[in-house]
Amino acid sequence: MRQPFANKPRGFTIVELLIVIVVIGILAAITIVAFNGVQNNANDAAVKSNLTAFAKKYELFKVDSATDKYPFGNTSTGLDSIPTPISKNAYSTSVSYNLLNCTSSVTPGSDYALLAISKSGKRFWVGSQSGGVREYTGTDSWGLIGMCTSVLGGSEGNGAGWSMGGGGWRPWVS
Repeated sequence: MRQPFANKPRGFTIVELLIVIVVIGILAAITIVAFNGVQNNANDAAVKSNLTAFAKKYELFKVDSATDKYPFGNTSTGLDSIPTPISKNAYSTSVSYNLLNCTSSVTPGSDYALLAISKSGKRFWVGSQSGGVREYTGTDSWGLIGMCTSVLGGSEGNGAGWSMGGGGWRPWVS
């Protein structure tokens, strides 16, 4: 008795294998792109949350202060007295300053702005005049340092931040 499938070769053809490999490659590419988008959104959310926490501590510092001023400078009466834990991995490492404190150098402690650059490349700020965390959409060639002047209403900005060449995070960032 003759078996109907005895002479048929078993297995997949090279074309079938190539089609499967291409489909798997396309699915992998879609997954990686989607993952990067989710990761960027998570980094942005962490930076916004950190800025919100900083802003609350600034407001509490002003309320508790005998001078009714915001903290300024890297002294024990300034930023060192309100350390705030942050998600350091969410910040960009491709810029000189990725978390910057700005105060008005005309009247120190009257205004403040906190500026940050997320790993996604988005720039965010919060300050005494902002009404909450906002994305900075202006253009400047100075990065965060140039933003100080812009977000403090045109007054001269004075910044103290984390410098990649400065040996690590400042003491006011715990």
